[in-house]
Amino acid sequence: ISGGIDYIHTYVRMPGLNVTSNGEYLGTLCKAAMGESFAAGTIDGPGMFDFTQGTTTLKPFWNFIVDFLHKSTPEERACQHPKAILLPTGNLDIPYPWAPDVLPLQILKIGQFVILSVPSEFTTMSGRRLREHIQ
Repeated sequence: ISGGIDYIHTYVRMPGLNVTSNGEYLGTLCKAAMGESFAAGTIDGPGMFDFTQGTTTLKPFWNFIVDFLHKSTPEERACQHPKAILLPTGNLDIPYPWAPDVLPLQILKIGQFVILSVPSEFTTMSGRRLREHIQ
């Protein structure tokens, strides 16, 4: 590795942010929400109850329970579609906000080696897309 060292750091308000790739509009980011796949766990450790990966609809029992915390609006459901909202964390603030709207992003460069620091755990495909876009 040879070359200089540089970085950039900023804070970004995520909900409402327009997403583009190569000048093409792809959509607008929503407030944070967790779907049923979140509760289903992973291959390494499945979740509890009857949640399953890849489900796009919630079972009536969980709709009933979640509605005590926050009843999702048609706009929220449309923004998250096709993911069914299990926990609308971006809209929950009792006793404090469950998910931030403003998140830090940074890029570190050491010679030709670049590190992207993002406030999320990416899926394999998301990581590939990010790497492809940055290159």
